[in-house]
Amino acid sequence: MNYLQLVQRAGLEVGASGSITDVSAATGEFLRITNWINQAWLELQMEHNDWLFMRKSATFSTIAGDGDYDITAAPISIADFSGDYVTNSFRLYDNIGDEQYLIQMDYDSFRDQWLFGSNRTSQSRPQFIAVAPDKKLLLAQLPDKVYTVVFDYFSVPTLMTVANNSVPTGLPDRFHMALVYKVMEWYASYENAPEVATRGSMYYSFQLDSLRQNQLPPVIIEAGFI
Repeated sequence: MNYLQLVQRAGLEVGASGSITDVSAATGEFLRITNWINQAWLELQMEHNDWLFMRKSATFSTIAGDGDYDITAAPISIADFSGDYVTNSFRLYDNIGDEQYLIQMDYDSFRDQWLFGSNRTSQSRPQFIAVAPDKKLLLAQLPDKVYTVVFDYFSVPTLMTVANNSVPTGLPDRFHMALVYKVMEWYASYENAPEVATRGSMYYSFQLDSLRQNQLPPVIIEAGFI
């Protein structure tokens, strides 16, 4: 559903009076519903920082002699970075045929090994990567020429543009009703309508559980010995 359809469906579910044909011109009761739909979308994105529908891929070219890269600045320049990388998603190649995974190290181990003595300036094909406390990417050894780095990250939560055809980007269609059910909860609180609150809460919980099963990374349990 697009923004207008979401607002119309929410209006139907709560029994709002009147109708709406343009979210940018909403007034009164439908203005509240329009705002609530967008807020519900924002809060749904904030439920988890690793929703699969918020995972994106990126590439950048290294600079010879430079092992320190700010994701928000050139040569990466990503504007929607949430602050979370996908662990162990980093790869590097000179040409596609020699692509290899970069070994991801924790920052302290990287600092002790590669930001020390002559290792600070040693140049070769990078094999290791770390995420600094300020979220910069650190490569070691320093690139001796231009390479391509590929990685995945999670995007920052965003609001929909207030336009009829805007959509909750990335959210599978079958889960769009979660936004409507959340609005029902808020509407019920505003209007003191407990029967609407009950329906909204029940169906929202069901949708959220289903969404988590579908859009969160699988939990991997490693076998151990007692």
